Amino acid sequence: MSLGDDSKLIIKLEWCSEFSVGVDELDQEHRQILSVINLIQANLEEGVKSPFVSECLTLLTRYAKEHFAHEEELMRQCGYPGIEAHIEIHRSYRKKVVELCQRTTSRDEAVPLELLSYVTSWWNSHILSEDKAYSSRLKGSQKL
Repeated sequence: MSLGDDSKLIIKLEWCSEFSVGVDELDQEHRQILSVINLIQANLEEGVKSPFVSECLTLLTRYAKEHFAHEEELMRQCGYPGIEAHIEIHRSYRKKVVELCQRTTSRDEAVPLELLSYVTSWWNSHILSEDKAYSSRLKGSQKL
């Protein structure tokens, strides 16, 4: 797989306090996905036939199962009003990861770069926006 000039546009993501949702456990889980994003980026030259791509998809599947369940439970406990929309976004993530897994099985060479693009976009749009929306509600409920 050749990345051409696009590989120069990819910047390693570093955790910073602005990423925090104010709940240590969730921040730890978010750091895990950040690590996977950086791992994918560092190994992007690995082709779809490489076990690496399947391992990353396995990590992202496990992340979805464990983290989403944890996050959704905390949102239920604090009565977060946007929970249904948030759960639907989580469903869309799961569907996309399943699709990428299926395409890996069929050796679709576009998967590694699309995977990086998707999880980076997920980081920027979901974690840094959608998850931040519940942050103050969760922090407030944990002080009770």
